[in-house]
Amino acid sequence: MSDMAVEIEPRKITVAEYLRMAEVGILGEDEQIELLDGAIVRMSPIGRTHWGVHWRIVDYLTRLLNDRAMVVGQASIALGDQNHPQPDVIVLPRTPDAFIDRDPEPSEIYAVIEVANSSLRKDTGIKRDIYGRFQIADYLVVDLKSRVLLRYRATGRGEYGPPERLGSGATFKLAAFPDVDLDVDRFLPPPGVPLAEKDR
Repeated sequence: MSDMAVEIEPRKITVAEYLRMAEVGILGEDEQIELLDGAIVRMSPIGRTHWGVHWRIVDYLTRLLNDRAMVVGQASIALGDQNHPQPDVIVLPRTPDAFIDRDPEPSEIYAVIEVANSSLRKDTGIKRDIYGRFQIADYLVVDLKSRVLLRYRATGRGEYGPPERLGSGATFKLAAFPDVDLDVDRFLPPPGVPLAEKDR
């Protein structure tokens, strides 16, 4: 059999191994990476528009949900044995332990939010599949270039249905807070603000 006929199957990494690699310095502290389906994946550079929208979302949800939820920015979460994504924003319940010594269970995660431009394909592809597989109730993707909010809702079958495309002026509700109207404009760049160079 020739070498050309040999199929190479990458060896997948577990969350425990990934965290250990970071602990012993194999992975650098400043590396922008995440673990998706057992593979270490580079994250796209974050530009000024991305950061600005990220801060707007965290501030808006923190003020609106106040004592009903914790709104956490730029945190990593373990999902199963082979996933350790780093979403832009996570909305979690307020718990006595505040998740200090444990990761939240997928059923405890109210919503995950990604701010995307160059990462849009990954965020609406493999990351959508992972969050859907673990039945995260609401998954939101801010498409910076199109200036729309893509909203995915859990179907209960380990996947998301087609996204709802929400533009300026629209409102929506998270499944965890059916009494709260959310303003889509607070998730998008302000009108007239161009994308920063790194966000293009």
